[in-house]
Amino acid sequence: MNTSSSNDDTVVLREDKQGRLYPGSPLSDEAKRLRLPGLELISELGSGGMGRVYLARQVKLGRLVAIKALKLTRAADPQLSQWLEDEAVTMAAMNHPNVVGIYEMLQKNGLLFIVMEYVPGRHSIRDLVTRFGPLPENVVLRILEDVVNGLLCVKSKGYIHRDMKPDNLLVSYEEDHEPQSIEEMFRNPQTRVKICDFGIARQFRQLKGEAPHSDLRAMGSPNYMAPEQITDPEKVDFRADIYSLASTALFMLTANPPFPIQDRDELLTYKIEHDLPSPAEAGVKVTPTFNAILQRMGRLLPEKRYQHYTDLQRELALHSLALPNSIGVTKPPRNPFWKVFGICVLLLLLVLGIILGNDYINEHFYRERLISLSSALSFWNPEGRSGWRTLSIDGPHDHKNTILMGHLQDEPHNLTLFTPVLPGYILDFQILNQGTCSAIFQLDDQKDNDTRLLWTRSPDGECSFSFYHNNRLYPIEGIELAHGLQWIPIQMRLSGKSVAIHINNELATTVHCKNANPRTFHIKIISGKSLSLRQIYLYEEEK
Repeated sequence: MNTSSSNDDTVVLREDKQGRLYPGSPLSDEAKRLRLPGLELISELGSGGMGRVYLARQVKLGRLVAIKALKLTRAADPQLSQWLEDEAVTMAAMNHPNVVGIYEMLQKNGLLFIVMEYVPGRHSIRDLVTRFGPLPENVVLRILEDVVNGLLCVKSKGYIHRDMKPDNLLVSYEEDHEPQSIEEMFRNPQTRVKICDFGIARQFRQLKGEAPHSDLRAMGSPNYMAPEQITDPEKVDFRADIYSLASTALFMLTANPPFPIQDRDELLTYKIEHDLPSPAEAGVKVTPTFNAILQRMGRLLPEKRYQHYTDLQRELALHSLALPNSIGVTKPPRNPFWKVFGICVLLLLLVLGIILGNDYINEHFYRERLISLSSALSFWNPEGRSGWRTLSIDGPHDHKNTILMGHLQDEPHNLTLFTPVLPGYILDFQILNQGTCSAIFQLDDQKDNDTRLLWTRSPDGECSFSFYHNNRLYPIEGIELAHGLQWIPIQMRLSGKSVAIHINNELATTVHCKNANPRTFHIKIISGKSLSLRQIYLYEEEK
């Protein structure tokens, strides 16, 4: 990278192997003189009151990283120097796709260098709102789901963020071209929101006798910090992050902070006496369910907010299922060209409809179709229906998205499938645990030892599996599952004298049996609140 001393001069930026320009500004002369082991500085991504952020390459691994250079020399108070290092230690404790990862920490020339994950695109939520304006509900919901998954990991490590705001949420967008709309960006399944900047994160598992950092206790961003961070900062817990996330959601929906008060002292005084305004009060039209979720997140008193991240996860996930999948696209301006183009498109669609109509009729009315066994309780033994019900998300006739939901009762009964599972058949289903719960999925031929898959979900959202066979319990290791609320696909394949169990599309274990007999499938909740299943299919394996 070649630069001159004036911002008016022309500069030439280096390109990567694909011919794309690296993001950021040219390096200063001071930055060019920096020599960090194993790292090659490329450009400057940004700067702030505490230091600068650089784009660099790890030479041995050949990957791009971001380097935050923090000025330790500014720390006249040793506590501030320790605070800067605490950010690196905090981030290093996190390992989650929705949290910016940290690789290394170096000190040189009075600077602390934190080598961290480079987030492609480096769009903050504030950047997106500045560019696209207020964001639609579907996009805000998608962002909240990502952030809550990350915050659950943060809490599981014993931390709270304490500075949740639009600037501290980065969107990883890996396409070569810039998105033309916010909908285009979030239709990409690889797009992911990541939490960054843990500079004032605090462990709430305080060591006994630890002296508090009095000068840091009430830190935060006035527009987004929770009221208890002002009035009682030593008792702040993860519910403050829930409040700040609601404030950030209101900013996404309105392009303005929750309270339109410019004076800092007046703003803080007002916040400690009022709930956050609802989207409806802020003049934004959202669904009643989403309005209620944000209102509960933004209550003045922490005890009136969500008391567990898993409860918030569940409500966001169920609301996401109920919302239409499509996100509105801006319509082109009306002019004669678009009218002619629209007519041509309609004619083309009409011709295609006629051509494909026969196939559609055959597919939906004459060909054999698989029906989800979660669509009605009539597929299951009447004696086992106590405590079970069906819930249709997208309408009463859409069997694919009908959920079979069970609740633990005083004397839970097996839910038994009428249809036997024969050798050569596959049983597919998806499970969702909406709270702490344990369940058994059992194949029993009444002659051989039964095969049981045991599933447990802890209060922190961690899932574990084990299987029971020949009177012994075996744990299942090595199954990769995202942290938090998710639908988990399960598949049981009966082949000859064995049962192959697949979890999350991975072969978990194979159980060998004495006989190749027809088997009966049972479901039983053994502890916890509730269990949901969907898309339960029984079909013969193709030969």
